[in-house]
Amino acid sequence: MTDKYQNVVTMAQRVAHHDARNLFSTFPQAITTIIERRLWADRTDKNGQPFTSFQSFVEHRMWQGLELTMPRLIRYCEDDEEAVRLIKGEMQQAGNRGNPTGANQYTPADERKADNIRFPNSYGTSVGHTVARLKRDRPDLAKEVIDGTMSPNAAAIEAGFRKRKVQVEPTPEAVQRMLDKYLPGFSLVYKTGGA
Repeated sequence: MTDKYQNVVTMAQRVAHHDARNLFSTFPQAITTIIERRLWADRTDKNGQPFTSFQSFVEHRMWQGLELTMPRLIRYCEDDEEAVRLIKGEMQQAGNRGNPTGANQYTPADERKADNIRFPNSYGTSVGHTVARLKRDRPDLAKEVIDGTMSPNAAAIEAGFRKRKVQVEPTPEAVQRMLDKYLPGFSLVYKTGGA
């Protein structure tokens, strides 16, 4: 793999986890290049073994793979029809090989469970999760985040699925300053004496 194309993989990893502004614009183009040029096939996993499929590259942890689930990868590329078509083509080629639940014919049906491992970028306050949720629930705010006019945190607060957090020095004066700034009209009530 040439350095030029190695940079495509590195850029896709960086954008997927740390660059919400370019997530829905440059990321799908990078994925298209990775699939068309089979860049994943030139890479190795954490044990030095070559990836056997595009899906194994996508799901493998950073920095060898992209550390994304396939549904999340498709969500990040959903506005690029060519990228989605290529991803689905790779998924069909991979088929349903393997044993994703770890169950076998000797495992009772009620004990067979799906994998419960979640990657850090797939939930919580991560930029990727926040932008995906904004895109789903508040596309207007997602556009502002992608355009760089609003931070993912500010957009999540405005959308109502994250609460504003304020750090305050634990002194009465600092708490009163915070109240004056965020809740004008409220003031501290001081207790006197014992109860």
